[in-house]
Amino acid sequence: MSKELNVGHVIKGKYEIVRKYGVGCLGDDVYIGTHQGLKREILIRILPSSMTSDPEIANRFIQGVQLTASLQHPNILPAYDAGEEDGNFFFITGYEKGFFLHEYIEQRGILEEKEAVKIIVALADALKQAWESKRIIHRNICPETILLAKGNHPMLTDFGMAKSQVAGRALTMAGFTIGNPQYMSPEQVTGDMELDFHADMYCLWLIFYELLAGHPAFKDKSRTALMTAQISKQPANLKVENNKVSDRCVKVINGMIEKDRDKRFASWEELIKNLSRLLEDEKPKEAPTAKNKKSTQRSDSEEADRKIREFKRLLAEDKKRTLKRNIAIVFILVNIIIAAIAVKYFIDKRNKTNSPVAVPAGKATQ
Repeated sequence: MSKELNVGHVIKGKYEIVRKYGVGCLGDDVYIGTHQGLKREILIRILPSSMTSDPEIANRFIQGVQLTASLQHPNILPAYDAGEEDGNFFFITGYEKGFFLHEYIEQRGILEEKEAVKIIVALADALKQAWESKRIIHRNICPETILLAKGNHPMLTDFGMAKSQVAGRALTMAGFTIGNPQYMSPEQVTGDMELDFHADMYCLWLIFYELLAGHPAFKDKSRTALMTAQISKQPANLKVENNKVSDRCVKVINGMIEKDRDKRFASWEELIKNLSRLLEDEKPKEAPTAKNKKSTQRSDSEEADRKIREFKRLLAEDKKRTLKRNIAIVFILVNIIIAAIAVKYFIDKRNKTNSPVAVPAGKATQ
């Protein structure tokens, strides 16, 4: 039977309780503590008695932690240890200062589309590695298991509830379903034993929707109503909840929301590519490579040569026009001069013809 621990209590002689943080989405008590050996802050989760009353489930939980402890990714809080002490089953992970996502949403409300996309891309990449490296699915993705560290760096916690398809280790037992109904895939609700990464993809969609709408996709109060909604209902139109969400973003979300897992994105890689396209206009232009630089330089040189040739052609045409104009001017001037000389010649000749002949003086007196 689990019990609440007091500040100062040391689990297994090395994990000291510093303060209670809150309650997780599975009803687990969450504490901030100190790893006395590593001298660093840790996250301590004490599982609820509903999960540990069956020894087989408790043992599988410990095995699950051991299985996922080797996962290393910048968006996954590392798992350190798991075990039992005085009826308390504990799960120890790393911890970073920041806010859990449910606190962040309470403070911020609706997030800008690109901020939400960046968070989802990071989480999708972490889940992609878990799946592709060890065929591990998280199964408990909710705002209480996502930590936003410094710089809004998202980190997945609580991989102790995970399942490995390869190892066949699972916590799903008769009468017990892992996950919070508000953040659970349809196949988890129906108790499908052959879960794959699509279950986590659906849960990630639920987070994505909440970031953009400011509230959960399904808000029913009863556990049964929530589970029914995950199987057969659609949430309120996201464009109505937030008219700033782009059509491209809604299209990506629709690829995650399908109740039939076979209709969701075929891989994490496909989802990440579609999400990344929503951020493309933010990316700086790629610096040219050495090859591209040579091509650019050659292109610039060719353009310069073309401009020089064009300049020379225009200059030559201008010279031709100037020469033609000058020849025309000279021709006109020559003709004017010739005409003037001709006019003067005819005037002088006429004057000579019309002038009286002079008579010698002596002859005139005779």
